[in-house]
Amino acid sequence: MKFSVVEMGQRFSFNGESFTKSGPLVGNNEQTGEKKFFRRADNVQPIFESVSPVHDEQMNMCADIDTVMQSFERFYSSCIDALDENLSVELADEKNALFTAMEQAKEQFMADCKISV
Repeated sequence: MKFSVVEMGQRFSFNGESFTKSGPLVGNNEQTGEKKFFRRADNVQPIFESVSPVHDEQMNMCADIDTVMQSFERFYSSCIDALDENLSVELADEKNALFTAMEQAKEQFMADCKISV
């Protein structure tokens, strides 16, 4: 079978070594743990024909986006409050720079998670 047909998480053999597909073009060597890039057309032999399905319990372990954002906002606010309380007035410039850096990091986090507010 072609590597492109292998399902994510499926075990397969290539040149006498066992791998698990871990990405669209990547397999992890089961003996060494090293990652190997594969061409989509590489011929591999499946070790198991099917991938175990994701169970409903595993799917329910993921938090919804509102819960994650509420938790993040509490974390972010507590960080800002701690900085504000613990940095002296003499360090006002440094405090402002920290606040700016934290706000930029927050915006990057939101962008990475594709969250718009």
